[in-house]
Amino acid sequence: MVLLPPLEEPTEYNSNYILYWNHAGLEFNRLTHSVNGPQTGPPISARALGILHLAIHDAYFALDTSPKYNTYLTANLTATPPSAGEYTLPPKMDSPDFDALSESYRFGVAVGDTMLKLLDHGPGLESGIYRPTPHVPYRFNDEPTNPVKLVPIDPNNPEGPKTAVHQYHAPVYGMTAKRIASQCEHFCADPPGLGAAVNRTVEYDDALDDIIRMGGAIHLNSTKRTPSQTAKGFFWAYDGANLLGTPPRLYNQILRKVADTERPDKSDITSNDNNADFARLFALANVTMADAGIFAWREKYCYDYWRPLSGVREDPRPGFADPFWLSVGAPSTNTNDIPFKPPFPAYPSGHATFGAAAFQIARRHYSKDGTRWKNREPDTISFKFTSEELNGVSRDLHQPYDPSRAIIEQPGSVRTKILREFTCLWEAIFENAISRIWLGVHWSFDAFAPEDALVKTNRKDVYTTTRGCVTTYKDPKEIRYETCGPRADSTKQNKPFPVGGVGLGLDIADDIYDNKLKPRTVNQPSGRDRCGKGSTYNKVRPELGPLAEFALRECVSSGPNEDSGSLVEIAEEETASIRDKKDEGQIPLIS
Repeated sequence: MVLLPPLEEPTEYNSNYILYWNHAGLEFNRLTHSVNGPQTGPPISARALGILHLAIHDAYFALDTSPKYNTYLTANLTATPPSAGEYTLPPKMDSPDFDALSESYRFGVAVGDTMLKLLDHGPGLESGIYRPTPHVPYRFNDEPTNPVKLVPIDPNNPEGPKTAVHQYHAPVYGMTAKRIASQCEHFCADPPGLGAAVNRTVEYDDALDDIIRMGGAIHLNSTKRTPSQTAKGFFWAYDGANLLGTPPRLYNQILRKVADTERPDKSDITSNDNNADFARLFALANVTMADAGIFAWREKYCYDYWRPLSGVREDPRPGFADPFWLSVGAPSTNTNDIPFKPPFPAYPSGHATFGAAAFQIARRHYSKDGTRWKNREPDTISFKFTSEELNGVSRDLHQPYDPSRAIIEQPGSVRTKILREFTCLWEAIFENAISRIWLGVHWSFDAFAPEDALVKTNRKDVYTTTRGCVTTYKDPKEIRYETCGPRADSTKQNKPFPVGGVGLGLDIADDIYDNKLKPRTVNQPSGRDRCGKGSTYNKVRPELGPLAEFALRECVSSGPNEDSGSLVEIAEEETASIRDKKDEGQIPLIS
């Protein structure tokens, strides 16, 4: 049994049944990440929340006698149970008072079952036999400070014998998962050193200097980050942490405060107007994050880009590498584990993608069709929030976590409580993205194009610092994330694409909002949704690209299945493409 710490938010929130079920989903998020449960990790937990909130959305608006929004399952879903507005939670209830035999309950179950059946993501969560390619420039590699994790052989006997496992989260998910509401595919520009950006070495070198200054461990002389920036890095972390969960939970927590502030009926939080507003907001935000997770993870394993900890230590150029450099790392909150490097490739940043997607679609929802603020300009939604990473309760334990004892009764270094205030969601989008650089787990271009957010010098792709060598940033309200870049994919050349996760998340949010949260009915993935036909981003074996080799391994290890044909085609196409490139006198970008 895990004892979850109490939440710091007004008790009246859960008197509204939409907010109650949102709360229930968020509790499952932090619980499953505390007991090594199912549906864990950023993209998978985002999908679980997306399906939950779509079911809530459709159950509510199907029962509304004059719905403001169409349902997702059909354009005009109707039902005979009483109006959803007639149901409210009694005061001080910890669980809903429902009758499992009622027509309303059975209808709700049917909506949930239908949604789950329609949107089940199938394969892609497990790492299978995916392995990184070690010691190759720009390529993702194992965590050098903690390369394996010891896990119980028998999950029902956590104190029994253990085995060492390498962790790689959801390498095939982006290629196979059903898109929920995005109506087109979304891609990123090539990162420095790869594809169309293979010659952007100055930009890469500036990012290398930046991460050493701004993302290094606190005790290193080379680290120039301020204490405030370190705290902001921790504020946004939620790296699957014990008792906290993943970033989608954090963004939902913030949106609960926003929803309360922006609610249409200020007098009664349980009113029908508020119910409709909350149901729509949380469906939009969580579905958008679900699709954002798919596209971000497809791009991550497309590029297989190394994290800064590998990049700084293993740079092959004379005088560039620091083999002993340490980052702050993702915090292992409420455990005695060391900080870690997230077990998936860097580009684009998942935090940047999820946060931009969630906050952008909330901005669109409240902008009243652009009359309150323009689409990609600052909004006026201010909020205060205390992160559970820095709440005066969470801590770095001195001994293994004891699930039978409340966290406040376990010895450790308690994190200082910090109440943060933001003037707008646009500001939160920036800080959430840059926070990953301040933990040393992402490059600046994983979040956004440096020229959009950093202050330029008179040299191209080189940016200013203070006298104390702290990177200088633009005012977040002045940033527009307009810079795009190319891709080298044979099917996508000469087209502009966003750089990093923020631009990717903004585009996904605008797609879903502009198309009114409707189902994706065509062009669902078949296992072929990778970088793009003809990619030659990396070379694992002389004759194969990385996804080609991975596809062949998957086919050999798992045998024929409904996806194996398409995986074989991936391998064949990648192999043929690379051979064609060689015949034409071109060489793969990495050897």
